[in-house]
Amino acid sequence: MTTLPDNPLFVGIDPGLDGAVCFLREDEVSCELTPTIKKEVGSSKRLYNTKEMVDLLLYSNGFHRPRITLVALEKGSARPGKGTVSMFRFGFGCGLFEGILAALRLPYILVHPKTWQKEICGGLSGDTKARAIQAAGMMLPQLSLRKSDRSTKPHTGKADSACLALYAQSKARGIGYNMAYKPTEDHSELLPVRRRPIK
Repeated sequence: MTTLPDNPLFVGIDPGLDGAVCFLREDEVSCELTPTIKKEVGSSKRLYNTKEMVDLLLYSNGFHRPRITLVALEKGSARPGKGTVSMFRFGFGCGLFEGILAALRLPYILVHPKTWQKEICGGLSGDTKARAIQAAGMMLPQLSLRKSDRSTKPHTGKADSACLALYAQSKARGIGYNMAYKPTEDHSELLPVRRRPIK
């Protein structure tokens, strides 16, 4: 049985250009958008900012820890409704993040979207993005899912990365998370419950 360090730090990464990186430690949670730069002055097109991606993971976004315990990186896969260019870009981002993790010698796992969605969002209704937002909001209520203070809607990249961080935590600790419906007087509350240990 693996013994975890005191106060372990878990990371979840949605590697898309509109993705995010989430850092989770006990009751502390922080989430940053995937670092990008403009392709050229005046252009709306963006590229991955590799240097800032390295710094973000190297310095653990301000968490003063010598080492990250486990990273869950979403694996690139074909998605319905996504074009060839979009999928290539997502796969490119996944490869960039994996190369950085390997170079920094950080422990990581590649996770298929359906795998973490089943583990973290099982029991919730709606499409995959809506369920991720619900799960992240209920299990990490202290985390703002908005892109900025001016935003009014949750950022799906932040929600996905938060769920991936929770997945990394569940794998490392040998527990399972699932969002199950628990009837209350008004029949409207969704609560997280633990399942049997993952084998």
